Amino acid sequence: ESRDVIANRPDLGGNEAQGGSGQRRVVDLLVEQVECADIVLLNKSDMVNETELKHLEQVVGAINPLASAYPCTYGKVETELVFGASGQAIVSKLNTEGHHRGAVAFARSQQRKEQAEGGASAAAAATAEATNPSAAAARAAATQRQETTATIRFGIRNFVYSARRPFHVQRLRSVVLAWMPVKKNTAVSHAEVAAANASASTSPMKAVIRSKGFVWLSTSHVTAHYWSHAGNFFEIRDEGDWWDAVPRDDWPQVAAQRAVIESEFEGWCGDRRQEIVFIGASMDEPAIRAQLDECLVTDDELTEYRQKYQCAEKKIEELN
Repeated sequence: ESRDVIANRPDLGGNEAQGGSGQRRVVDLLVEQVECADIVLLNKSDMVNETELKHLEQVVGAINPLASAYPCTYGKVETELVFGASGQAIVSKLNTEGHHRGAVAFARSQQRKEQAEGGASAAAAATAEATNPSAAAARAAATQRQETTATIRFGIRNFVYSARRPFHVQRLRSVVLAWMPVKKNTAVSHAEVAAANASASTSPMKAVIRSKGFVWLSTSHVTAHYWSHAGNFFEIRDEGDWWDAVPRDDWPQVAAQRAVIESEFEGWCGDRRQEIVFIGASMDEPAIRAQLDECLVTDDELTEYRQKYQCAEKKIEELN
């Protein structure tokens, strides 16, 4: 079962798992393997129909757009595809930050593509309306083409949520995190989840199948946290310090790497930000964005935050 912990699965190395690593969910391990892979073999492809296989390919592509996915049976695949020039390792050499940047870049490129397709369809419909008496039919046809050609085939799509102010932790827990569609949620208590389930309300988060990214919490000015949701498991974990809180002498010395880090900086925030990639089926993006916006600190709360951490800001300035 994908909800099993690795420690209970000797077939996945559970007997060798040490400490907390053995308590990770299998689904988290499987999704991470897909995200870190350059090549994904879709084995036993003969056991699904063509539509199911296309859906699986779409999901794998959404999770890792840089990977090459090959359907196969009994693990048989051309050696050249795996070990030849086309099988060169790129994704597998990236760290968490690198994977995140890749996912963000892909999601934003998909959003731009959708917007371009939408604009082209709207322009075509407007032209048709001006020259064709059947304007309603022309617009309906343009809309249908947009739905067919956009990246939302099978209902799978992704987007990036970003903001430059911290989340109010308690609002985030009650408004968003308690509603995550998972069986195991380490970010909230059982009572909070029970209260959400007992409510007559619902949440757009239930359409999300995978989400990940950096989050900025109002409880810390130094620590960056990583939001990770895969299958039935969700957590927000400590991912080290924001680069702004790291002395410049400890930054990478390669100019290109430093330039990438500095590209994430903005004003007094430094590289602190909300930057979460969402992948899901038929997601209500505006509703998800609105719900997350509700969790951001208000102007008054932001003033209090800066006053609370002004000593930390001063220390960071002295270090740099």
